[in-house]
Amino acid sequence: MTEIKQELASRWQRLWGALLDGLIALAIVFPVMWISGLWQQLIQGEQMSVEQRIWMFIFGVILFFVLQGYLLAKHGQTIGKRIVGTRIVSAEDGQLVPLSRIFWLRNLPVSLIAQIPTFGSWLSVIDALFIFRKDKRCIHDLIAGTKVVKAGQKNSVVAVAPAVTASKPTVIAGRMETPTLQKKENSPTMNDDAFYDEVAKEMRENQMVPCVWARAFAEADGDENRAKAIYIKRRVAQLSENSKPQIEGKKQDELSVLKKRAEQEDSEAQWKLGLMHYFGTGVPKDYKEAAKWFRLAADQGNADAQNSLGVICFNGHGTRRDYVQAFAWFSLAAEQGNEKAKKSLSMIMERMTPAAIEEGRQKAREYAKKVGNGGSPVT
Repeated sequence: MTEIKQELASRWQRLWGALLDGLIALAIVFPVMWISGLWQQLIQGEQMSVEQRIWMFIFGVILFFVLQGYLLAKHGQTIGKRIVGTRIVSAEDGQLVPLSRIFWLRNLPVSLIAQIPTFGSWLSVIDALFIFRKDKRCIHDLIAGTKVVKAGQKNSVVAVAPAVTASKPTVIAGRMETPTLQKKENSPTMNDDAFYDEVAKEMRENQMVPCVWARAFAEADGDENRAKAIYIKRRVAQLSENSKPQIEGKKQDELSVLKKRAEQEDSEAQWKLGLMHYFGTGVPKDYKEAAKWFRLAADQGNADAQNSLGVICFNGHGTRRDYVQAFAWFSLAAEQGNEKAKKSLSMIMERMTPAAIEEGRQKAREYAKKVGNGGSPVT
């Protein structure tokens, strides 16, 4: 599986969105200020009274819900954000946040402080300058636990490894179709058509031969599409040498061999068996069973298994979501050079507090002492 990460909105998008919202609000507020005489008062250099500030604040709240309430509740967008193609989501899981959270935590605290003469103005400037942080989150985002991303994206996920599955269905002309395997135009014999059909069925039904897939995936260096092409080639060649009644028996034999190796504490076999249970390939899909085999392999210092166990903890598959545990396992795998774990570690740190990160590091050190972690130190 591949990590999918929401792309943060650019600083220019954030700026233009804010400017558009400000202009829209000003187009309504200015006539009210003019009619009430407040504009002329400000032009003459007079400060607003406390009572005037309260009334303007109440008017601003009403205007906020009338103008922006619906779009924020349904899409996480203000009018300006919708125009520039951005939206507000939770910094933790990338999901839309309730309108109440946006108002009470994201808008209200900073807006109230902004009413304080001089100090409020400085806070507004500082709040805006926080956009230059690496995560582009302003003070109001940090308070509300939100971030602004480009609209039209999927939620962030972390990946275990390329799935041992058939190609995902695609929508074609409004209906679901599973892509079929392309037969070679230069097939040596007519029998090859039957073999291609058999492999296509394996992939559609998620019944790929584990050992053939593992070899194909290793040869493809983690490229899932290339691995599938290699798997098809090898399986067709394999089927050409075997009669159809032998197919199921061979798959079961290979699965039995893999289980036997796993039970004999072969960490690579344990990790592969965990993947089979995670994706439901050739065995029932079972996250808890997957976690069991991942943990057995991880405890022996297997970096792939440590990364996969981190994913289990991160996503809360078969257990409660636990960023501290996920951080610890990602750290152990990353220390051994696992590239997927390095990317996942970088992403999860954006979602954790400094205290949680330190707790994760402590957990990683504890696990490293128990498992040896392939001789890699955890700092």
